[in-house]
Amino acid sequence: MLETNEPLNSRAAAVLDEWFADGNAVLFDIETTGLSHRRTQLYLIGAIARENGLWTLRQWFLDDAKEEKELLIAFSAYIRQFSGTSSDPPLLVHFNGDTFDIPYVHSKCDCYGLPDPFDGMISLDLYRKLRPYRHLFGLEKMRQKDLEQYLGIGREDSMDGGELIRVYQSFLRTKDGEALRLLLLHNHDDVTGMAELVSALAIADFFSSPASCSKPVVDGDSLVFTVCSHHALPDHFLQQALPLKVLMGRPSSSAMTRAALPAADPVSITLKWQPLESDGQKSDALHSSESDLQNNDALQPSESNLQKNDTLQLSVPLFRGTLLHFFPDYRNYWYFPAQDGVIHKDLAIYADAGHREKARPENCYQRVTSVFCPQPEEIYTPVCCRSYKSFPSWFVYSEDVFKDEVKRLSYIHSLLQQIL
Repeated sequence: MLETNEPLNSRAAAVLDEWFADGNAVLFDIETTGLSHRRTQLYLIGAIARENGLWTLRQWFLDDAKEEKELLIAFSAYIRQFSGTSSDPPLLVHFNGDTFDIPYVHSKCDCYGLPDPFDGMISLDLYRKLRPYRHLFGLEKMRQKDLEQYLGIGREDSMDGGELIRVYQSFLRTKDGEALRLLLLHNHDDVTGMAELVSALAIADFFSSPASCSKPVVDGDSLVFTVCSHHALPDHFLQQALPLKVLMGRPSSSAMTRAALPAADPVSITLKWQPLESDGQKSDALHSSESDLQNNDALQPSESNLQKNDTLQLSVPLFRGTLLHFFPDYRNYWYFPAQDGVIHKDLAIYADAGHREKARPENCYQRVTSVFCPQPEEIYTPVCCRSYKSFPSWFVYSEDVFKDEVKRLSYIHSLLQQIL
């Protein structure tokens, strides 16, 4: 068995320092001669962890097919030393390892009567975390190499797993140095590439739980929110995926329920990014007062709010006009067809019975004229709609409606989920 080690390149190390500041993480990847642990062999493991303050890549290579057990013992001894370095369970970081790498190693250890090397560790599968955003990346497949290429992560290796099986089999016969180099290189680039892919977690982090969101400013017929991520978003994602303009759609529900509801109104939201260095361009975030909003006056651009890699702008359309507020307790109302309106039963008893009828869910409403914001789920109340059960619903905008930051973030989260 051969063992190598080298310091991680500075770019990948910087990513790991940002995400795992306490050093409590181990990244790993394995190479095998096939998918079945019973009929194939584990011949190479690569792992990255912080040793003596430096992120270090280690590789264990099986140059003798009879020493597979020794390879597993060496790797297990290495990885267990990080289990006690923090009060928090260490992270085991991998790409699709929940499906293949971890079960494969478990099975091999069982075959040799060895303990589970990953006991007490928390699995972080980059593939599973990033797969929900595949359509944002425009990728048909979510192989690690595809994602690396999309994010501009370079690699010297150009071989795939199938080709490497033949290379390894050839190495066992010939002990050829070039074959050894190719095998180590592929695993090296897989693990170091994975380290750089950790930066893409900022995308998942942003859509699932943005760090902060400013109170919005008005830009013509839109509200513009400045939304910040906990971590810097990858340059290639910002430049290639944004701006994004999407139509709001109903949250997931059963097909039968969706079929019974009216089609969604064509209401779009826009997510965009403006580079920090943009030749003097100013932010599109604009300032206004309530009187400016009501008068629909043109607004002046901010002089000092250029966007950074952790800051995006989310634009939501405003609607100025009349919508309907439907009363849920329609049985307490009478509907008057001539006026196309309802009156509570306590007052309706004084009206001529021939001019009224019992209200139904679809006609028990009152008209509201104001300036409205759309929402994909009921966060702000009272709720108004264009028609009964139409989507999205709307709420009345005012300068104070977004004062509560927790509620504001909940609203932003619901809008970001529309993009996904």
